[in-house]
Amino acid sequence: MLIKFYHLRTKTMEPRLTRCVIKDSYGNVAIGTSLCSMSDNPEKRDGRMRAFGRAMDALRKKKHLYPISREEAIDVIARVNADSLDYEESTYFNIDYVRDYKALFFEKGNYSLLNEYEKKLIKDKKDVINISEVS
Repeated sequence: MLIKFYHLRTKTMEPRLTRCVIKDSYGNVAIGTSLCSMSDNPEKRDGRMRAFGRAMDALRKKKHLYPISREEAIDVIARVNADSLDYEESTYFNIDYVRDYKALFFEKGNYSLLNEYEKKLIKDKKDVINISEVS
């Protein structure tokens, strides 16, 4: 099992969105998202744990879970997505597709909705994270 994390930040370098990307031995991919409110202080460990738990839930149930409905959460996604699109590689970190769910599931080979960075992560054979390292 491959487990990778990454964070998206606002222009002021505040990490507001944590993603956990998991690829199982069958080639299925699950992505969990943890959002940090603009009024909270980001905690890396807390964000990783939430994102990991959501990705594992999606992997176990083999479907998208946890609809995003709070306006504040939608605003955080919009802000970090807009700020990430200011980079030279305009679609590299694009998370526009994540607006609906905090946990996403993709069957083997059906990776078209993943952004370029996530596609790169799931191809990486090194740095496989032991599940005990997540906590």
